[in-house]
Amino acid sequence: MCRGFASRKYLRTYNRPAPGDPDNSYLVQKIEGVASISGQRMPLGGPFLTQSDIDLVRAWIAQGALNN
Repeated sequence: MCRGFASRKYLRTYNRPAPGDPDNSYLVQKIEGVASISGQRMPLGGPFLTQSDIDLVRAWIAQGALNN
């Protein structure tokens, strides 16, 4: 969970995960390193997430990106 002024400002600037739509999620694009992203692949400098970890993030978003 993000807290504080800086965190709220950040969340307004960038797109949050679109519940149910992992293909258009900026978060997924950043961790996959899609060419059209702004900046670099996350996490910056690596090590990058494994495909199975990325699949878990995609599944979480596809299931509604619940905060649980």
